[in-house]
Parts: sequence; structure tokens; C-alpha cells
Amino acid sequence: MWLVATFTLQAIGTSVTIKIPKSNLNLTQTREYLFIDPVGLMFLLGFASLLLIQFFAMFYHRIYTLIHFVAFVNTESKTERRQSDDDIQIPEMLEDDKYFNTFLSIENPAAIQQHSQETRV
Repeated sequence: MWLVATFTLQAIGTSVTIKIPKSNLNLTQTREYLFIDPVGLMFLLGFASLLLIQFFAMFYHRIYTLIHFVAFVNTESKTERRQSDDDIQIPEMLEDDKYFNTFLSIENPAAIQQHSQETRV
């Protein structure tokens, strides 16, 4: 529908245009006119209005996200906070070198069997 209207108005030519008189720096009108295509003008106005709506909606979203973040900061107790990297406990199995001395692979089935027997509880 939009394409049909655009092509029809372009085929008609300058008979369907908006005439705006030009003026110079002294604000006196010259005998020249500025011709504006109404379809192009509606497209530009629609696009500009959508950009403004999107800008203000994103601004609204950012403000309320900031409010939510500020309200949530420091609300959890210190015991629930994640431990820092220095406080992480390394399991004893990883500290013991006997598990890393033998390379476990398909080519070494004896090491896999030995490892599975050692790790049974």
C-alpha cells in the first residue's frame, strides 16, 4: 500500500507537493518556492517520532534500572556474599600430587585402573 501510494505520487509529479516560500536572511520573501513531497515528509515525521519515543523509553528504562540497582546494593548479608578469590578453599585431592603424577589416558589403562581403586571410598 505504501509503495503504491509512493509510486503514484511520484508519477503524478509536482502537482502533489507542498509549496513553501523561501525567505532570505532579512526575512523577506523571495519569489522562489521550496517543494516538499508529502509522502517523504510523512516518512520523516514518523521516523523522527519513533526515534524520540525510543529515546525517552530507553531513558525511562535506564533510570528505573538505576533505581532498582541502588535499592538492591548491600541488601544481602555478609555470609551470603560470594567469597573472594583468596578465601576459596582448595580441595585436598587437588593439593595432593599423587593424582597428577600419572597421566591418565586411553593408552595407559593400568593408570586408570589404579586411579579408580585409589579414589574409591
